[in-house]
Amino acid sequence: MPPGVSGYLIPTTRFFVNLSTWRTLFGDATTALVVYTYAQSVPAAAAAAAVRKAHADLRRLSEDEAELVHVIIGLADGRNPYKTPVEESKVQAAYVDATVSLDALLQSLVDKGVIVIRRDGRLLLVY
Repeated sequence: MPPGVSGYLIPTTRFFVNLSTWRTLFGDATTALVVYTYAQSVPAAAAAAAVRKAHADLRRLSEDEAELVHVIIGLADGRNPYKTPVEESKVQAAYVDATVSLDALLQSLVDKGVIVIRRDGRLLLVY
């Protein structure tokens, strides 16, 4: 990843953490409260909340999806790819000889909440 970019795509894995969904704490607090009520254990409550959060927010990407995310990061020219949109035409140019369907990969990443495709045809990774 370029310098100054936080590792939202977990290195050496195909997991993407959507941090915008981490802002909702109600479910986590409820889970922790229920576990604490029954177990009377702060560590158990914290662990249950963490497991719930990880299950809800981690997305496993296919190898092709992870590669596409890395291509988008590379096309951001060293700028933050979460704030700098990348032209879809540049991504298509990088996939001219690809054996996979770029449209299917892009739609899959949109469905998983990893990227958004703006109305002006530019791609942006999602926090």
